[in-house]
Amino acid sequence: PEKLRHLGLYMGINPGLQRSLTPSVSRNGFACCRTCQGLISLFLLLVISSSAYPQSKLGRLVVVLEDEAGAPVPGVEVRLESSQTQTTQKAFAESVGRVVLRRIPFGAYLLRVDDPRFDVIAENVNINTEVTKEFRLTLKVRRLTQEVTVEGLPPVVDPEKTNSSFYLGQEQIQRRLASPPNRDAINLVAWLPGWVLEGNGVLHPRGSEYQTQYVIDGIPIFDNRSPAFASGPLMEASDSLEIMTGGIPAQFGRKLGGVVNVASHVAADHERGKLELQGGSYSLFGAGLQLSGASGKWGYSGVLSASRTNRYLDPPALENFHNEADLLSGFLRLDSIASAVDVVRVFAWANGTNLQAPNEPFQEEAGQDQIRRNRDSNLSLGWEHYFSSRASSSVAAYARHVSSELISNPLSTPVISQQDRSYQAYGAQGSYSWIAGKHQFKMGGDVLLSPVRESFSFAVADAGFFAPEKPEEEDESFPVNPALAFTPGNPFQFSSRRNSLESSFFLQDRWSWKDFTVQAGVRFDSYRFLTKDSAWSPRFGLGYFIPQTQTRFHFSYDRAFQTPSIENLLLSSSAAARALSTQQALGQPGGLALPPGRANFFEAGFSQALGRRFRIDGQWFRRNLRNLEDDDVFFNTGISFPISLERGRIHGSELRLELRRWGGFSGFASYSNLSGVAFSPITGGLFAGEEAIELLTPGLRFPISQDQRNTFHAQVQYQPTRSGRWWTALGFHYESGLPVELADDIEEDELEEEFSQRLLNQVNFSRGRIKPRHLWDASAGLRLWNREPRLATLQLDFTNLTNRLYLINFDGVFSGTAIGLPRTVTAKLSFQF
Repeated sequence: PEKLRHLGLYMGINPGLQRSLTPSVSRNGFACCRTCQGLISLFLLLVISSSAYPQSKLGRLVVVLEDEAGAPVPGVEVRLESSQTQTTQKAFAESVGRVVLRRIPFGAYLLRVDDPRFDVIAENVNINTEVTKEFRLTLKVRRLTQEVTVEGLPPVVDPEKTNSSFYLGQEQIQRRLASPPNRDAINLVAWLPGWVLEGNGVLHPRGSEYQTQYVIDGIPIFDNRSPAFASGPLMEASDSLEIMTGGIPAQFGRKLGGVVNVASHVAADHERGKLELQGGSYSLFGAGLQLSGASGKWGYSGVLSASRTNRYLDPPALENFHNEADLLSGFLRLDSIASAVDVVRVFAWANGTNLQAPNEPFQEEAGQDQIRRNRDSNLSLGWEHYFSSRASSSVAAYARHVSSELISNPLSTPVISQQDRSYQAYGAQGSYSWIAGKHQFKMGGDVLLSPVRESFSFAVADAGFFAPEKPEEEDESFPVNPALAFTPGNPFQFSSRRNSLESSFFLQDRWSWKDFTVQAGVRFDSYRFLTKDSAWSPRFGLGYFIPQTQTRFHFSYDRAFQTPSIENLLLSSSAAARALSTQQALGQPGGLALPPGRANFFEAGFSQALGRRFRIDGQWFRRNLRNLEDDDVFFNTGISFPISLERGRIHGSELRLELRRWGGFSGFASYSNLSGVAFSPITGGLFAGEEAIELLTPGLRFPISQDQRNTFHAQVQYQPTRSGRWWTALGFHYESGLPVELADDIEEDELEEEFSQRLLNQVNFSRGRIKPRHLWDASAGLRLWNREPRLATLQLDFTNLTNRLYLINFDGVFSGTAIGLPRTVTAKLSFQF
């Protein structure tokens, strides 16, 4: 195992697994290996879980086709499509005239039956519950002399929505603009209103830090999925995304800044595959293989992906020193249609990333070599059961392991740091949905057990880097930097482990009356980790639809109970971390555990159809937060430590215009305006001598680090016909710039010794902000060969066409320095078979 670890094999035996096989003694005195403890915990969670996929938001539709005499009609194609959810599904009727469409994202759809033997049927259908919706359609024989008029387009506006969620469908996912490895999902979401992208691919929904929750096939992921920490969802394995930042139902909890709901590929009715090869700037190379098929009652879908690049993180210097990464990811999903009313599902993923921490010029000259190894894996099992057309339930359980290492060589400077941490999650969750009259009820809950282990050390290699400038006159009260006491012969060392136990329960109802739709619910959360806390969280949403003008208004209120980030939380909350900064020398108290946050989210908005091709969505939001979460970055290692600010206020407005395919053109334009302030004091973090003393003073007001006032994204795509051989797209981005977090006593000329003048020119020091940037992207695709089911396509992507130099973050205590991606060219060749 030790040799395998040093070889850096992605799927080799890692230190976390070695430790899990080592006997240990629990607090109660029982000796047992941690693998056994995990299996026992998982078994107990399965036993106490009553019902599943409580967070899926995926429906099921059954269509029964009959002729005018009531006999079943097999072999007829049924098509379901929505321009709102960007989803299309189709299937042929079985021998009994029955069509089952599964895993349909909630929204408004057009149901079409278009067969040359029968009259065309086009009906609007709303999918807004996990309970099966059933339609019985009578097909009438088409008269020979009848004039056929095909009518009906998918609805532009969903009449029953109570929030402002957005969808990305399969076509948008497949034709996405090329991104650096592990950023496909991040960049797709960042183009939507309300999201700000910070350095190293960190997503911020409406000003929230590390409060993005991914949900993959109903299984929530609460740990950090930015590229420096772990791998995000594989877009090659995804069918659709639903993105929510307001009006979030009670079934979602813990991380509520924004929710990205991912539905993976369903198994194909016949075997098919896809091979993708990708290459481009910065020595980018990637390859991916997708396979899916079905045999009897079983279906499968799998993806294997590998990539490498020499520009993985956003570097702190123009030279992009020491920034290579290798990635390997795999995803497998198995579906068993055990009966007409039972579905068993298993899915698993495993990801590995070996990356270099980028160097600044003085670190590169010294020979610094810092390596990070991130691993994560997941195994989930679920069972869905449909009692009738009015009730359904399911059970699900999962086990997840996440680990991260940082290894520094002796030449590292100004600190030599090491990290080895892991996080495990054993969860069970369930839900039961039923319809009573006009009410659509849903109840459920979950239990989550999380063993956490952290080990961290560092030593000061360059004392001059940490020594503060002393006053001209002797001052006995002037604090000495405590970090200077830790040398290579006497390093700072921290090691700890704890178990977290969280549980929740929710109940929600959705009902419609005339043109009104109401969604109301309540959620209870219990949190037992470094602190013990619990909260009731009411949720309410109201929608009103005007059919004559195709206008929908909505309002929502969410009470949020948000748990702290799990990454490095033990160290951030410790007395050892607090003693590292000069705040201890000033008599500040010892370690304080980061508390869960509480927030009130308000949203009001509208959705308006403009003809049959355009839709405009607009919303205003406000967030009042207590214990606002943020983080501070440990130099340029990519490691960050969570902190909590006393409170915060965030408000803003958003607009999005979408064009459904019209004469070959389609596209969108998104605009966001955001303003946020936070109030000291801070709790947590790891400030190894950084100037954070002023942030301990209560009542200080300053802009949040995600306070980007204006963000605009637009893209237009042209394809002459839906089945045309070629397409092209042009994109534009405008970002007004994030705040610059400089200490009050630092002058611009003092920074010239540390930073290139080209970088300093990107900062407006008088406004305390990074200067605005305008970026252009372009993409073009060509079908090289098309012989169904075989298809070969080539796509070329150009990002930052004008090669504009721009900063994302600059020299902040909380964010460090990050330089944006220069002009890149990427080619992707796909073979479908």
